[in-house]
Amino acid sequence: MINFRLTTQKDVPAAIKLMEEFRDESLGEYGITISSEYILATAEKYINSSFVAEKDGVVVGVLVLSIQVLPMSGEKVAQELIWYMNKNFRRYGIKLLTFAENWCIGQGMSKLIMMCMANLHAEQLGKFYARCGYVPLEFQYIKQLGRG
Repeated sequence: MINFRLTTQKDVPAAIKLMEEFRDESLGEYGITISSEYILATAEKYINSSFVAEKDGVVVGVLVLSIQVLPMSGEKVAQELIWYMNKNFRRYGIKLLTFAENWCIGQGMSKLIMMCMANLHAEQLGKFYARCGYVPLEFQYIKQLGRG
């Protein structure tokens, strides 16, 4: 059985490992590097708005949210920073997302903004988000400038 819950301090090392897997799987081809120190700081900064999926005491998924107020409307929203499931447990990702959505509702948030890397089955994930009631918000583009 998979359990879904808020992240605790004891989960931080496992969450960091999953975030490093996300970094290695998705960001390398864009020339984006994220240090392990930054990942640690992110895990600790957003511990009160992050969630884990756990199987038999092992953290197998993580979803980290940043809570913000939209400047144009003043609405309190959550924006995904990292959503990553161990490859063997990806079928449970929707349940982790649903858990986070329900938490957001309980915290009085009006919206949840989810992202997707263009190199990670973006078309399939877009269809998934549409089935879950999400609509496209914005497209971003990246260009390597000089040596970076």
